[in-house]
Amino acid sequence: MSKQLLKVFFGDGLLAVTLTDEKTQTLRWYRPEAHALKKGQRFLAVFAEGYTILCEATADTVVKPFSKLTGEDVRGSGYLTAEEAFADLRDHYYAGKGLKESYPAGIISYRIAQIGGVPVISLNE
Repeated sequence: MSKQLLKVFFGDGLLAVTLTDEKTQTLRWYRPEAHALKKGQRFLAVFAEGYTILCEATADTVVKPFSKLTGEDVRGSGYLTAEEAFADLRDHYYAGKGLKESYPAGIISYRIAQIGGVPVISLNE
């Protein structure tokens, strides 16, 4: 029996920036059953735009409290500062769920999966 791939869900507007490699990380309220990826592990990126793309982790998921995140930790997710990232996650993605700075953040670094060095999907140039 084969192991099912993890599914990582992405909100509106994140498909295009993933296809162009502008977004190479995603920041999450860490749950091991949903976000514990090892370097090279493939997963399904499920986009709100209606597409699912095979991706692979480019590093093991980094886990640390939101309060310990740095600007460098969050830049690949499209944020300038750790404070901006936490506020956005707290107010939009996890609104009403009580996200706290002491909770674990998961930083998933990824790229579109490749076969023979060629991405399985890309935008036409």
